[in-house]
Amino acid sequence: MKRLLLAALMLIISSTEVFCASELWNVKGNGFAEKSFVRISLELIGNVNLEKHKISEISRDVVGILSSDSIIPVSRDIVSGVQSLDCLTSYDVNLRINAFTQAGFDIKIWDDYMANVLSIPILFPDFSLTMNDPLTLPAVKRENLTYQVTLTSVASGKLRVTGYVNTSELGDIEINTDCALWKNGTAQPEIAKETKSGCNSGLNIYAFMMMLLSGVYFIVRN
Repeated sequence: MKRLLLAALMLIISSTEVFCASELWNVKGNGFAEKSFVRISLELIGNVNLEKHKISEISRDVVGILSSDSIIPVSRDIVSGVQSLDCLTSYDVNLRINAFTQAGFDIKIWDDYMANVLSIPILFPDFSLTMNDPLTLPAVKRENLTYQVTLTSVASGKLRVTGYVNTSELGDIEINTDCALWKNGTAQPEIAKETKSGCNSGLNIYAFMMMLLSGVYFIVRN
């Protein structure tokens, strides 16, 4: 009897997690800012929070969802009969840029938090996600940056960040990089080669030299 009660309890808990699951995913990417012959290494880190629901759990006020095959709206009534399908109902992006990372420093020069960017749920595909069959979410624009999440498995993917950010330390920095994205608690996937170069700066050379000399002084002093 105890075994049956325990099994029932585990089933209830697992069902709750499936029907409403909030997942934290880690973000990491590399790049640099450069002007003339001076280059400063940069690191993009942060997290993405994904929240999933079963279609049966989505409010009836939602009149449509996005199809993951072609990312186009489909009628809520068409899929309402398939209650077991998963939908991505929201995701948040929390990103930070550190400078001088290759020199052993993690100096924050910019950060941003973007709350739920989805206005309509996205239907998950009924096939396993792979590099060849990924789920690429619609691009999201915020100020001068564009974010796009691509899931290549149940625990990994990438976050593509492009555009410009303005920092008081380095001036305008161009971001063009694919960050590794992986579910918290799982192994970090290898960062794509293109993430090792992809951030350029509009900072003048005088400011670069001042920062470089300050960094050398700090290292010598310590």
